[in-house]
Amino acid sequence: AMVQDGSLDLAFLSAGDNPATGGLALSLLATEELVALLPAGHRLAARRRLRLAELRDEQFIGYREGATIRQVLLSAAGAAGFHPRFAFESNEVPRIRALVARGLGVAVLPRSEGHPATDAIAVVPLRGPTLRRDVTLAWLSGRAHSPAAAAFLELAQQARELGAVIA
Repeated sequence: AMVQDGSLDLAFLSAGDNPATGGLALSLLATEELVALLPAGHRLAARRRLRLAELRDEQFIGYREGATIRQVLLSAAGAAGFHPRFAFESNEVPRIRALVARGLGVAVLPRSEGHPATDAIAVVPLRGPTLRRDVTLAWLSGRAHSPAAAAFLELAQQARELGAVIA
């Protein structure tokens, strides 16, 4: 909304699906897989991959309402026939990881935030379906940019073409 009203030149959008454009130009910068974080002693912690449906009876530690990752999880869980039960909510990744490490639930995070696995946390990829989030750069279509914003757009496009930012 701030890009659309001219308050911001550029914005990073995190989305599980394509965002509504509303006059915005969009450039996909990265697609990142979501992974399950489990307490190390969890019955599924040694698995190489998990189906989301296998977590249906678990207590979840998740992002707060409105967060993109939470929406992706809710949508995928609904498609798998269940609604996640959230024991704790936080938008702070270190806190989510600490709660998982203490055995208080499982979490679904982007791979970059889920790794590394530790003695207390197992990180297990999800399959069927693979969950993901997209990171997209947005700007108002047709707007003249400041030199800094124009340089950033050019750099982002070059990095994308080189595959430097695709996760």
